[in-house]
Amino acid sequence: MENTPALILNLVLAIICIWHIIASYLAKDKTKLWSPITFLSLTYLYYCVIPMFETDGFLNGISSAPYVSLFHFAALLSFVSILFGFHTLNYSLHLNKRKWVDCFNKINYKKLAVILFVIALACYIPIRGFRFNIIINDSDISETLWDEQGLNYYFASTISLFVTSCSLLIARFKENKILFIIIFWITLVTYIVSGFRYRIVILVISMFTTYYLYDRSRKIRVVPVFFVGFVFYILFNVMDVARSYGSGLRAESIQEVVITKKAGETDHVYNYSAIMIGRYQESGRLDYFDPIINAICFPLPRLIFPWKPKAEYAFEGSDFAMRGNAGSAYMGFVEAFMAFSWIGIIINGIFVGWLARRFWNFYRKYPDSMVAIITLAIFNGFTYVIVSRGYLSMQLNVFLYFICLPLLFVRLINKVVNYSHKC
Repeated sequence: MENTPALILNLVLAIICIWHIIASYLAKDKTKLWSPITFLSLTYLYYCVIPMFETDGFLNGISSAPYVSLFHFAALLSFVSILFGFHTLNYSLHLNKRKWVDCFNKINYKKLAVILFVIALACYIPIRGFRFNIIINDSDISETLWDEQGLNYYFASTISLFVTSCSLLIARFKENKILFIIIFWITLVTYIVSGFRYRIVILVISMFTTYYLYDRSRKIRVVPVFFVGFVFYILFNVMDVARSYGSGLRAESIQEVVITKKAGETDHVYNYSAIMIGRYQESGRLDYFDPIINAICFPLPRLIFPWKPKAEYAFEGSDFAMRGNAGSAYMGFVEAFMAFSWIGIIINGIFVGWLARRFWNFYRKYPDSMVAIITLAIFNGFTYVIVSRGYLSMQLNVFLYFICLPLLFVRLINKVVNYSHKC
């Protein structure tokens, strides 16, 4: 794709991202590599920088070529805004130490991991069933849209607790090796069956971050890290062509996977994001506060609140930009642009940088606190969703289920344990 302005903007973004990763890796303080900026950088590289050199520039017959310069300017503006928010709005996070900072330390990590795992299974199995196998035949497919399950959705989504459970166990891997392998396998199978890759990304990043921050004497071994990354790269290729939401991977489709070909999802996201920004810029169309209103209302059950908005702005925007053709997912900063144009990207970026700094400062202030390590680890995984999934309602939902819900359950478990000791 020959577009000099877009190429220059893309290379600038690539240099900034790569420079941060290399500088963090070479720093004396090795914990800097586990800053949220590292994972934000990796996601921008994967979804914004690399696709430019691989795409044919079309999505469902519509060319993104006229809009790629706008897209790459938006991507660069977004990342620079994140860095500004992260490095400028540097405030400490003050929490009640007894209630939050030490809440993971009041019960054995292994017991806590098992309790969270059992709670998640107890909520999930009655709704979606249980299986050890990820491969299915076409005749066995029974797809379920997770956003159309009513109240069942709230119970099924507690599988987010698996991430905290696996992270707690891998922190002391040698002591919990067998238990970790069992729980990790069940978690991986469940996440693959559900069909949503972001859960797997959050899981892997959370475990790596926890493993290295819990024992800071552990040296980062590049080869194993790249090997694990390659394995999941292949898995994502397989899921791209063979996944059936709620059922697993179709055996008939797995043979179609081409290992040398990058997961097509990034190409779709790249082109769709460029088209959305370009069409909105051309028309002057804006969604204003619709994404925020939908996000605030999203956690409310529609069964009780039938007036809850249905994200009409997203469907109408897609129909407008794609002229009736099917769209895809778009980048997080694209929705910010759809709401408030360029100022929306700046505000969104600064907020993401500010939020990332809160989690990073919390860990830096309490580096030996398991809750600080776990929350930073999961937030690092959450950065993938922030960047690559431009649906604010989904972002808020993932934040609540993966970061807030485990903390609330741990607080509740501690209260039960303390009460039983008193009795």
